[in-house]
Amino acid sequence: MLLGAIVGGTQGLAAVTIQKRHPVALLAAAAAAFGMVVWLFVEVAITGYSWLQAVYLLLGIGELALVMVILGILHTSGSPHGANASSLARART
Repeated sequence: MLLGAIVGGTQGLAAVTIQKRHPVALLAAAAAAFGMVVWLFVEVAITGYSWLQAVYLLLGIGELALVMVILGILHTSGSPHGANASSLARART
């Protein structure tokens, strides 16, 4: 019950804010992903490892990474400072 309310509720709230393009959508998604990652670390520490916990942990980390890419905090390997290849080519000419 607690898992559904905390993790599921924050993920649901994040999904609604993203769908409505609310200004706090990325913050809500980041908070939901961080909450899921923390929950899973604690759960693994208490109950032990399960492959399904690893799947959900990877999903939470992936969600955090996507939010960081969208915000420009995390850059893809081919795009320094969020620039794409075409803008880099134009800058070099």
